[in-house]
Amino acid sequence: MSSTRTRNRSKKNPNFSWFSAYEVTCNKLLINFNRVTSLAWCRVWNFAFRE
Repeated sequence: MSSTRTRNRSKKNPNFSWFSAYEVTCNKLLINFNRVTSLAWCRVWNFAFRE
């Protein structure tokens, strides 16, 4: 479900096509690791690529 959401977003903004890969990574972290660690990673990643 989330992959479809990211695909629609990347279509609207091709410049953020890499962002879908970032969200997929976060989703995998949510599944494979505890939620706190994954959320912290997503925040750090988002901050690093906020520009």
